[in-house]
Amino acid sequence: MRAGHIIYKVNDLDKAVEEWKSRGFEIEYGTSDNPYNALIYFSEGPYIEILAKAGTPKIGDEVLNLEGLRDVEKRFNYYEAAKEGWIGFCIEKDPGTLMEEIKYFENKGIDGIYADNAKRIDPEGRELKFKLFFPNEFNLPFLMSDFELNPRKENFIHPNGVRSIAKLSFKTKKECINILKDLVDDSRLEIIETEDDYEISNIILEMENGNLKNIEEI
Repeated sequence: MRAGHIIYKVNDLDKAVEEWKSRGFEIEYGTSDNPYNALIYFSEGPYIEILAKAGTPKIGDEVLNLEGLRDVEKRFNYYEAAKEGWIGFCIEKDPGTLMEEIKYFENKGIDGIYADNAKRIDPEGRELKFKLFFPNEFNLPFLMSDFELNPRKENFIHPNGVRSIAKLSFKTKKECINILKDLVDDSRLEIIETEDDYEISNIILEMENGNLKNIEEI
């Protein structure tokens, strides 16, 4: 698996979209009707999700049942209550099933919620299908299969000259690091041990000219 996308929480989605545009990023709403998120895609590597609404999600036509899954519920409650900033991280694989990874978690004694028919219609009218797994361990990222229909533009450079996310750091507990080392093979991702709950930090962007910049410099 590889670094998938990182989630930035905002209070006002429309305002945030304009702010990220003013920083020179091309950004699109997740859906045309009543959007709750917006996306900043890169041609390759992790992308950015700007999220305004969280809580217990509705995946496709089904609201997830969190009964007995306290850490899954904790994750969504945290997303909902969090202040503006980086709040979530996903690891992903190519389109297809996540059953191999779910079996791995089962062998570790970790259950979770598997949404095997997730989808949304983007502003271009494309039906984007994917799968999600939320492990019942708060300090692990959630898992996703990549979109069956790729919404990314080829060889795209944002107006501000950004080509991709070159590096990012994910801080988490020791027991979660061991799991991530088993699952993830991605040189873009730095995994750091902490005694606290997880944190996403040190997001480094690759520019068109090959230079690197911290996202806070853009």
